Amino acid sequence: MGSQSDAEVPSSARAPSCSVLIPTQDLPLQSQQDSDSDAIPKNQRLGRFTILRQLGSGGMGAVFAAYDEQLDRKVALKILHDHQGSLPTLRERALREAKALARVSHPRVVAMYDVLEANDQIYLAMEFVDGITLRRWQSEHKRSWREILAIYLAAGEGLLAAHQAGVIHRDFKPDNVIVGKDGLPRVADFGVARLGRTQPQSGLIDGCSFSEEAQATIAGIHSGTPGYMSPEQYGDQPVGAASDQFSFCVSLYEALCGYLPFAGTTAEELAQSVCGPLRTPPAKHDFPEELIRTIGRGLSPQPDQRFPSMNELLGELRAELGDTPFAAAKSRQRLVLVFALIVVFSLFTLQYLSKSQVRIIGSAVKLSIALIAVTLAAGFVNRKALISNRFHRNIYTQLLITFVQNFMSRLALMYLPEVPSRAIFLYEMVIWFGTVVTMARNSMPSLYALSALPALAVVVLACGRDVPRAYFLLLYPIILALILIAWHRRSQRAL
Repeated sequence: MGSQSDAEVPSSARAPSCSVLIPTQDLPLQSQQDSDSDAIPKNQRLGRFTILRQLGSGGMGAVFAAYDEQLDRKVALKILHDHQGSLPTLRERALREAKALARVSHPRVVAMYDVLEANDQIYLAMEFVDGITLRRWQSEHKRSWREILAIYLAAGEGLLAAHQAGVIHRDFKPDNVIVGKDGLPRVADFGVARLGRTQPQSGLIDGCSFSEEAQATIAGIHSGTPGYMSPEQYGDQPVGAASDQFSFCVSLYEALCGYLPFAGTTAEELAQSVCGPLRTPPAKHDFPEELIRTIGRGLSPQPDQRFPSMNELLGELRAELGDTPFAAAKSRQRLVLVFALIVVFSLFTLQYLSKSQVRIIGSAVKLSIALIAVTLAAGFVNRKALISNRFHRNIYTQLLITFVQNFMSRLALMYLPEVPSRAIFLYEMVIWFGTVVTMARNSMPSLYALSALPALAVVVLACGRDVPRAYFLLLYPIILALILIAWHRRSQRAL
């Protein structure tokens, strides 16, 4: 774990701040260049720790890379500043951070190793993460919305783990997340965390008059950072997991759009705008509209209007990344409607009305061309939904491949000697059996049961049973209709 100063964060990426009320924040730790402030001589010992180098310094203390001789590992050592008259407050914050981190054991949260006190100073020994802050990660290169969403989902897992351990972070922001060299984020800086149930706090905004406690809170000692704080953190309402959810959505919105979702440059302005409408996303953006709608719910003014928990929020966001079937509901409904009304109907009517083998093959070829055209048109109309969601894309691609296979096999039959109708149905049922099994394996396990239909038809036809052709013709729309129903039902579930 390491730390960087505010000077290393691009000014354009920082949140609006009130210069009178907000002193230097204690930023998360990261491996960076040495700092001369509060320097401790290299190789000086603090108990069982040997100081290696200084990583950074913030309002609360300085952070050093150190070697733990007892456990033979590198750690990040946070040493509090010895500010006259403020040591009790800083000690309380340090102990709060230690207790909070001690409760959480998760790979996406910086681990707490030990707390030591000597010579009226407190030392926090934490996991050393060689990396950079999430804010700096965002600004180093142009990131796609998928990259941004993926890393925030990983960071959200750490926040969820904290909530499950009864810890409310209360100051989640890109500066308090470290991205290691392995590309994975860790949530850090639990110095203002609350343990247990939601806690009320004093109001922060009352014109230009602030109590001593309110000033400390808005400075980051007792609560969050203006711009990322929830409405309840500006007032006297209880602060709980929903507040972290709000801060998480603010950070994600900022990462995607390049600016905070609420306008304002002072604490007072932010306190007023945070209950108003979101700023409009950039006109030119490549992320799905559903993504902003999901984030917008997490930014609702009232906590009970947000998601029930971080788990539900992450499930919705993960869906937009394409890891789950639930996404782009309107596009999904259009896809299902197109296939249900046009594909199934034409498949049933054209093949069932055919009277002879020649007409069956000829009609089937024409039908295949029509199916492929309709499928391609549906894919083009709903291309954004297919591009952004792997589940829909897998099913759509498999159906398109099946229609192309049927077309090629039917076209070949037109140039072969007369083939019994039973052989034609047998071959096409084999194709549909493979399609259903592939879909079940890749996307919808519930379709394994459906594979029994084409498998049974293959057995019956192979045994030479004389079954009316109409029965087999009915299998086509039945199989496709069941696939569409399974697709629709599966895509309605977020997990």
